[in-house]
Amino acid sequence: MATNLEFINQTEITSGVTTINVDNVFSDKYDVYYCQVVGVFHDTDVSNGIEGLRFIDNSGSVITGNEYGYATKNLSVNGYSESKSANNNYMWIGIITDRLSDSGGASVGFYVFNPYNSSSHTFVLSQASGKNSSEYRASKGIGVHTQAEIIRGFQLYESNGARTFGGGQINVYGVKWIMSGSLIKIQEEIVTSAVASVSLLGIDSTYDVYQVVLSNIATDTDNVFLETRVTVNGTPDTSANYDIAYQKFRTDTDFSNGYQTNLTGMLYTPFDRLGTAGNENGNAIMYLFNFNNASEYSFLTVESTQRDKNSGTLVGEQGGAVNTVQQACNGLNFDMSSGNIDTGSKFTLYGLKK
Repeated sequence: MATNLEFINQTEITSGVTTINVDNVFSDKYDVYYCQVVGVFHDTDVSNGIEGLRFIDNSGSVITGNEYGYATKNLSVNGYSESKSANNNYMWIGIITDRLSDSGGASVGFYVFNPYNSSSHTFVLSQASGKNSSEYRASKGIGVHTQAEIIRGFQLYESNGARTFGGGQINVYGVKWIMSGSLIKIQEEIVTSAVASVSLLGIDSTYDVYQVVLSNIATDTDNVFLETRVTVNGTPDTSANYDIAYQKFRTDTDFSNGYQTNLTGMLYTPFDRLGTAGNENGNAIMYLFNFNNASEYSFLTVESTQRDKNSGTLVGEQGGAVNTVQQACNGLNFDMSSGNIDTGSKFTLYGLKK
């Protein structure tokens, strides 16, 4: 039976080593990949985490230079902290674990956007959970490899030779947006020349929940944000009935909370200030709820990762928005606060099969 995740590779994490390479898993067949590290643990009790990811370039070499940016929210039963870097030699994705007998290991799922595009930076959205010897931990994060080149694989990386892996498993899937399976493609728009706006239409009573994937979203005008609005009978609703709330992740300063009410659109959702200086673009996954129900408000959740106009700073949002009108909405409309949506931007709408 067809599925929306096409299995590519499974790699066992062997004991006694500090790196595991997962090579030749990315290609031009997919724009987006979903990867899992399942039940990874150390050979010994440690209180620290596994450093994270390094990518493998098209020649098969692990990229060890200071070419990674990340911003991760670390959560625990005792509070939270932030980890961020604009120029690091690995990408932290929040894996915290120790010995399997103590914790059961840790697991992380992460999306990789556009790894095989030689003209684009490679972006990551991640979330993890686990336990070390002291507490339960979880994380949400964003990341970027800051060079435009072909990426064909990745490495799970531990920096401390005394903290070798004990076991676990890595799975890689191509995100196959097809016409059957649990995700049903409804509409896709790929911008081939700059346009003022893009609409994704086709939401009706067929599905309760819809997904929108935004890939490599770009603008032809510097210092603008993407505006998102619901559509009613195909027309964008520009009334002042939008509320938004989010946490913004950044590599250059502390994370911050944002919220506004009675807006004329979902401003800054999912992207803040996009730019034109090369790879200052964005990627996002959104879920839509109650859109076709004329008796309910229309809600959405969003997680995004982008490089903004401030010298390509890595920024991301985790949050949501609502259109506070009881009306049936049949889609979303996107435009820039000024200028146009540029070539290469990709917008796709899916229904989640009941």
